[in-house]
Amino acid sequence: MASGIQTNVNTALASVGKALNELLTLRIQTVVTAMTIAQDADGNWVLQPETGATAEGATTTIRLEQGDVQNFFSTAAIDNPKVMEIHAEQVKLSRQIVADNLKAVADLAKSLTD
Repeated sequence: MASGIQTNVNTALASVGKALNELLTLRIQTVVTAMTIAQDADGNWVLQPETGATAEGATTTIRLEQGDVQNFFSTAAIDNPKVMEIHAEQVKLSRQIVADNLKAVADLAKSLTD
């Protein structure tokens, strides 16, 4: 019985750890490829990559608690200043959103303790 409880506790802790890791990881992805507009099963209009189309792009992953930044760029993206500019703007915007959200959470916590 005790081992079953321990297993449940370990599973719950692993789930919490995974959720915290996801909350503390900011991932910005920019992909440029040929797209078509189509309707999905619910009738919503969506963009879908064309079959066989090549893509260029960039991914930036920021581990908020450590400040680690990791970038991956396709060769084509590096050679395309517009793609690099768009990605850099998205990274900048994302960092500001995170900063604003953290401030809002801190302000909320402060208001609850006052």
